[in-house]
Amino acid sequence: GGGMEELRRQIEENMKRAFWDMLDQAVGGEKPDYDWVVKLYREQRDRLCAITPSRKDLHEEVHKALDVELFEQMLRNQAFEASDLHATVSFTFSRLSQLCS
Repeated sequence: GGGMEELRRQIEENMKRAFWDMLDQAVGGEKPDYDWVVKLYREQRDRLCAITPSRKDLHEEVHKALDVELFEQMLRNQAFEASDLHATVSFTFSRLSQLCS
């Protein structure tokens, strides 16, 4: 019921806040650790593919939506915006919802 939905929402908010804090620490300092952030992004894409059915079209969608090379270029050139992260998170959550239904 509503209790589970509220719990899911709270967990999602906490995860987003923790992610932003970690991202800020990793790239906001004197020597940004882009490699760590890119590794995390690649792991997210690979884990999503690992739980996605073995259909080439679905895996291509994940790779297109979570383009590691593009992400790395944008990050290193300070071109990665909050809206880009929102799109990434939205894609990931909607794909997880589809897989769980």
